[in-house]
Parts: sequence; structure tokens; C-alpha cells
Amino acid sequence: MLASELENIGYKVAHINFENYRKASEEAFLERLGEEVGLNWNIEFKHNELSRIFYQIEKINDKKCVLIIDEVEGINPEYFNDFLHAIRNAYH
Repeated sequence: MLASELENIGYKVAHINFENYRKASEEAFLERLGEEVGLNWNIEFKHNELSRIFYQIEKINDKKCVLIIDEVEGINPEYFNDFLHAIRNAYH
């Protein structure tokens, strides 16, 4: 419902569920993140590194975009903290 309401007021919404990524490689995780965000925000991600993906996201200033993540605790603990720090840095 939140995604629909945001889309109604002009936001591009990427909604991702990471429930089954606890044992997924970082490569598989980034592939899913890049594909879902790229598809929903109409952006082609040129990189497959977390810092570079979020750097590209930080540079978006001509679109209103929202990322909704379900089951964030399902992300592999090996790169979970890096992912949270990347989100925090992109936000600031």
C-alpha cells in the first residue's frame, strides 16, 4: 500500500525482499539489488560493487526515488553492515 501511495504522488519505488539472502554471495545480492532498483527507477547500474552502486544512487537528483526493503535481517551477515553503512552514507 505504501508503494502505491508513493507512486501516486510521483515517486519511483523499488520494493525488494531479502528474506532468502542469508547465505547468498555478495555478488548475487548486488545483482538482485541492481536489477530491482534499476528496473523500478529506470537506471542502468554500471557497477557491481556496493560502494559504486550507492555512489551512483547518491548522484540521482532528477528523480524522486524510494527503496523499500523487506526482511533486511535476511541479508548475509558478512556484508550486512557494509550495506547499512552504504544506505546511511547515501542518505546523508
